[in-house]
Amino acid sequence: MMDGALHYHYTHAISSLFGLREAIAMVVEEGLEAIIRRHRQVQAVLEKALTEELGLQLFTANPEHRLAGVACAIVPAGIDGDQVMTILDAKYGIAISPSHVQASATVPNFWRIGYLGVNANLAAVRRLVDALKEVLADQKRFKSNKL
Repeated sequence: MMDGALHYHYTHAISSLFGLREAIAMVVEEGLEAIIRRHRQVQAVLEKALTEELGLQLFTANPEHRLAGVACAIVPAGIDGDQVMTILDAKYGIAISPSHVQASATVPNFWRIGYLGVNANLAAVRRLVDALKEVLADQKRFKSNKL
């Protein structure tokens, strides 16, 4: 180093910098308040659809304690949560995540359903709910046929 400045001698993550620049431009274009409002609306619609339309139970009962940007729905008894995730991904191109917490007597298996950024829109929520409804119905039908 000739002038005492720190030089980074590896290739910079240029695509990440362009992505960051575009994300900032999108925030400036939509406005922070509008983004927050959109995410809150999506949260309300998704949570209502999961509980009322699909009959799922949310992991956190108190709405004030729920995270923004991710809904955690308990995997119903008799449903193979991993298989549901696999089918959603393979058939619909929808990815949801497992809980990453070992299920136990006090902690049930649950799915983490993210809705941030471009995924925080009502069309994406509807698509997810419709796909999840179909996959859950198929699993229940398959289980009842095995009995």
